Amino acid sequence: RIRLVNNTVYGNVLEGIFASSASNQEILLQNNISYANGALDFAVDSPDLASSNNLSSDGSAPGSNAYPGVGPEVAFVSEGPSYFDLHIQPTSIALNKGANLAPDFEMDIDGELRPQGPEWDIGADESSTLVATNYRSIGDRANYGSAEIDGGSTSVTVTQGSRVVTGTGTQWVTFNR
Repeated sequence: RIRLVNNTVYGNVLEGIFASSASNQEILLQNNISYANGALDFAVDSPDLASSNNLSSDGSAPGSNAYPGVGPEVAFVSEGPSYFDLHIQPTSIALNKGANLAPDFEMDIDGELRPQGPEWDIGADESSTLVATNYRSIGDRANYGSAEIDGGSTSVTVTQGSRVVTGTGTQWVTFNR
């Protein structure tokens, strides 16, 4: 059996994922995004019956729990024309829709553990919606606070004791002591 799992394929001139059954082997497809390709997103002669959780922009996503015909709701970070970032955003339809493939592998393309949420994500990237950030005062009195930043937000509020400090980026609105 041939396994193609957790891939993101985008913008090929012809097919996205192409596999011929000339070898008489079934092809297991799981957690793949094949999107905006010139011909079929998935052109696979003999997908394994256990194929699941695939996503395509046309109707060719094979297997159970498939997501065929997906449009902008795939929500890549950027689709060009001058810059491509095929990481999925926290609003993506691929978020928490993948099959759990542990213990075969548990890392995404960036080396992040899967899952980051309640379920695996479809595609090569496992989206991380929250990032922990530690803010520290420097000087005589060090007050330590931490905040979680929403991946799409640039505003941060840190509560330390009775004082609330609000900032955008690295500019503080009030003193952090």
